Amino acid sequence: MNCLSLKHKSEYKTAALKFKRVTAPAVALFFVAGILNSGQVVAGPQFGASVVSEYDSNILPEADITTQNQGDWATGTSGYLGWKSKSQSGYEWQGRYEYSITRWQQAPEFDTNLQTGYLRLGYNKGAYTSDLVALIAYADLEGQPFMALRRLSPAFGYFFSSQWYVRAQVDIGDKTFELYPERDATQLGGRANVFWLINRTRHYISLRGVFRNEDTRSEPFGYKSVNSRLRWKYRVGELSLMAQGAWEVRHYEAVWTDIGERRKDNRIRLNAGFEYPLWWGVTLEADAGRDIYQSNLPTADYKQYRFKLGVSWDY
Repeated sequence: MNCLSLKHKSEYKTAALKFKRVTAPAVALFFVAGILNSGQVVAGPQFGASVVSEYDSNILPEADITTQNQGDWATGTSGYLGWKSKSQSGYEWQGRYEYSITRWQQAPEFDTNLQTGYLRLGYNKGAYTSDLVALIAYADLEGQPFMALRRLSPAFGYFFSSQWYVRAQVDIGDKTFELYPERDATQLGGRANVFWLINRTRHYISLRGVFRNEDTRSEPFGYKSVNSRLRWKYRVGELSLMAQGAWEVRHYEAVWTDIGERRKDNRIRLNAGFEYPLWWGVTLEADAGRDIYQSNLPTADYKQYRFKLGVSWDY
């Protein structure tokens, strides 16, 4: 199948895959994080792995009319290693490298090999928090290089009380596509989070707002978007429950020839899940969701269900 013909319907499926592949600078950042931990009060390695099975009710493209609106199952495996240190003076260092693989039974055009590497530097003083994250990532799609991403994200937070915490972040980055250079883009955005800590992190409600401006090399792919998300999380004994809903509005900057007007998207995503620790760092995880994508571009107007069940291990 022509991968470009699948873009309108699946560009956000593939984007949601988190486009990952670490490059030499990211690996270097990871080792720098480990070196800089010397003399810290708390420091140590982090590593883990996971295996998941997931279902998407609308993964198969409408370009093939015999499989329109059909779902598919996938298996995913991932592993990560990292280093984290925290000083008594409030400074924190964290580096991490992750690799994951996803394989679909009937939709190999979405098979991915994903890698990501990042370095996080943080400083906490009293009620104030701050951090800076540098991320380099890449994705291989169907065994071929697909997309690269670089991003720098400074953030600041403040505890107004033991129950209220706010955080603001700026995202500056760019992404490049191996086969579709017309989609290469620079990104500038910001996000704000408000946390109501009903019982610290055992029970809280958070509200997030995100603005993103993506300026592409060629029309009509550039857009501006606003996204809001409401999340509830509650821990009962060892069981952690989560439910959230997100709404995104996208306005594209140019006229799409397919529809003779500027493209407009409304996206609603609802999902709920749980986590339950089993033994020796192993956790059972499950998640179910419903996506409603509304667009004046027909191939981007559809609905789907998502289910995921897996186990993870963290050290």
